[in-house]
Amino acid sequence: MFFKNLISKHGLIRNTIQPHSDKVLQLNVRQLQTDLKSKIISKIKATGPITIFEYMQEALNTPRYGYYSSHPNIGARGDFVTSPEVSQVFGELVGVWLVSEWIKQGRPKEAQIVELGPGNGTLTDDIIRVISQLKVHSQFGCINLIETSQLLTKVQYNRLCKTENTNKPDLCIQSGFTGNGIPLFWYSSVKDMPQAPSYFVANEFFDALPIHQFVRTEGKWKEIMIDREDNDLRFIAPKYNTTSLAVYSHLFKNSTFEKVEINPLSIAITEHISRYLKDSQVGSCIFVDYGDVESRNFTLRGFKKHKEWHVLLDPGTADLTADVNFGSLKDIANKYVTVYGPVTQNIFLHRMGIRERIATLLKNSVNKAQKNIHIKSYEYLTSKKYMGERFKVLALTPFDKEIPYGFGS
Repeated sequence: MFFKNLISKHGLIRNTIQPHSDKVLQLNVRQLQTDLKSKIISKIKATGPITIFEYMQEALNTPRYGYYSSHPNIGARGDFVTSPEVSQVFGELVGVWLVSEWIKQGRPKEAQIVELGPGNGTLTDDIIRVISQLKVHSQFGCINLIETSQLLTKVQYNRLCKTENTNKPDLCIQSGFTGNGIPLFWYSSVKDMPQAPSYFVANEFFDALPIHQFVRTEGKWKEIMIDREDNDLRFIAPKYNTTSLAVYSHLFKNSTFEKVEINPLSIAITEHISRYLKDSQVGSCIFVDYGDVESRNFTLRGFKKHKEWHVLLDPGTADLTADVNFGSLKDIANKYVTVYGPVTQNIFLHRMGIRERIATLLKNSVNKAQKNIHIKSYEYLTSKKYMGERFKVLALTPFDKEIPYGFGS
């Protein structure tokens, strides 16, 4: 993520849950990175070069070895931070947006709030606080969290749940109740959820999904692959045509750019949610991520301890991320629903009232240090220098009757 190298000086980043002791963790991760690299090299020896998509899947999501499966990563002591970790205000305004959509649509009964890739659970925690303060929490059927990492599921459960819920729907992998009785359910895929009026949020979710890279050389498109060189990994552009080149070339064959990244899972998930909203004729979705309207270059990079890290070095120990192509998401969603944006995070947050909310927090601050935290968090979230312009916000709704808050002037 573009700003995963935000640091925690000045107390800017909120405290996060860390599930392991650091000394034990360092020993485990050192062993895991060796095992995972050997596993990837053995696979290349056996079957030949692998796609970047395959490599990212292995490095990020392989049980026990993968980055999201083997160690904590979000927050000041991890490798990156997200907007909810910077300030409570971000999550509060997203929560207000979701509630406003629900109210405008007639407060449908048994509606569910759905977060894709909840991380430490910080954003969901803020949303729960908002719907509780607005006294509408009892009117929502549940909150669904889409998570593939067992480790992060445990972190989220410990943060959000006060009691266990033994009544799990089909395909639900974990469940519990918040302190005020809101049911929480975990699923490994958005496709596993039960059908109900749904209000989706995905913050810095698509950027962590695996991608393919394609390059045009001498007028012909080739896929960038990963090969081995002795016991190291390297990028190559083989002369042969790959299966994924045949599958995805229609998406970029007329592109004027020389380098293209394709994120097939983001396209598939966007299409599923868009169809879901169209079929339901109720609900909304908001995506927040960094990227642009179209892919113009290679953006794959790694982050470790808040610094950029070579993506092929020590797989499984650093986060891997790539810019989101909002244009492709918009093209897919437009077939089924009404699309708003993308607008910059700066514009969205100001239209949602971040300045007024920060002013209230400053007024209620108990000392200068606390005021300084709120001022700096406002700057990180909204300024062009940090997250304000680089991050974009996209909304999907099944209606075109009223522009959602944050997307109209």
